[in-house]
Amino acid sequence: MERDAMEKAGRSALITLPEPLKNNQGDLIHVTAAAAVKAAATALLTNQVVRRVRVSLLDGRTASFKVDKCILESRGALCSVVGTRNSNSSADDVPEVRVRVAWEEEGVENPAQPPENSIVTIPGSHSEPEILWLQLDTSQKQKPSKLTATVTTTELEGPAPLRQIPLFLHFGLQEEGSLPRALQEIPRELLGEAVREALVLLPDSKWGQGVRVFVSLVNNVEGLPNLKTGAKTQQLFTIPPTELTHLGMALDSFSSQALPVLFNEANELLVDLPARGISLRSALAQVGNIIGLDLLTIGGGPAEIIALARGDLNSLNVEQVNNEFLATIAQRRDLDSFTIQSLRNSPNTNELIRLLSRRRIGWLLDEVCRLACIEVRKHLTKPVRLELITLGSTGAVLGRALIEPATFHL
Repeated sequence: MERDAMEKAGRSALITLPEPLKNNQGDLIHVTAAAAVKAAATALLTNQVVRRVRVSLLDGRTASFKVDKCILESRGALCSVVGTRNSNSSADDVPEVRVRVAWEEEGVENPAQPPENSIVTIPGSHSEPEILWLQLDTSQKQKPSKLTATVTTTELEGPAPLRQIPLFLHFGLQEEGSLPRALQEIPRELLGEAVREALVLLPDSKWGQGVRVFVSLVNNVEGLPNLKTGAKTQQLFTIPPTELTHLGMALDSFSSQALPVLFNEANELLVDLPARGISLRSALAQVGNIIGLDLLTIGGGPAEIIALARGDLNSLNVEQVNNEFLATIAQRRDLDSFTIQSLRNSPNTNELIRLLSRRRIGWLLDEVCRLACIEVRKHLTKPVRLELITLGSTGAVLGRALIEPATFHL
């Protein structure tokens, strides 16, 4: 009964998305989730129940949402927003997002567990929540349960500058036939922040051409192609741009003065995460997550990497790899147990790629990259067609995803 009431109320929240986003269910979820976060943050700040909230779209227009439920708690606020694309949308097209925000308290290492109804409900058994603003504050060495979000709102001060509010933001996921579970804290937050820092350095003249970004998860450059040092603001790769569609290198074992970003003449850049002052391995250890470098690694030297990128499986000869992360994604996608176990037991890259091809599940590698793209997108302030390629610890391609020229702002 309550769900039916929510769906009926949600149909009054009509929104129009700019091209090419109006048919993208993921972007509808983004905007609905942004509305829920903004409503909850505003309710917490004003200590008043919020009935309606506006979210800015790419072209300057705003989407107005009815807040279906707004509950003020002793230390937080819980809001529910149901959004639909148009009045003819079916129930399966209606995303409902519930968000709870609470003040960040100093000295609290283990915040209270989110309430049972503080979940993100996405229709369909294969849907994933795409939350764009979650960040791991690794500088504070926070534990996995302590996610910090920065929410901006103009509701209190009108035209005054945006006010940033540090909050605890709890999300979970509930799918058909499964129990709610917490979002996985995988390296996508770190990747997104690194790419944002890289794009800040990109000249304005290059934005119109589109940008290809390589995110390196490397902690060891042994056996990788060498770099040729150029000016302080630019370094060039020693391999042709055509190879750069498949290869990437790391800088973290270089001197501390090495630049975190490399550009080449093909408008491509490489982001070095450890140059931010903390290695990816250390950052992942701080948040208590072992699903990182080792589990995202596909072994091999330069020759094997090129062969893998070109699809030449016969020339591959690499050591055993740990495929637990891919198996985890496969399990979340409800693949059969035989496939999941086969992923875990793949003896080398050759067998892994053959398995992905034979079972037609090569999209698992792209899924790793898609999760990173979700984090990249939240930081873009200019429209740009951006291709993100995520690389393993030897430079092997893990996957790629494309970001169309569109952004949303909370």
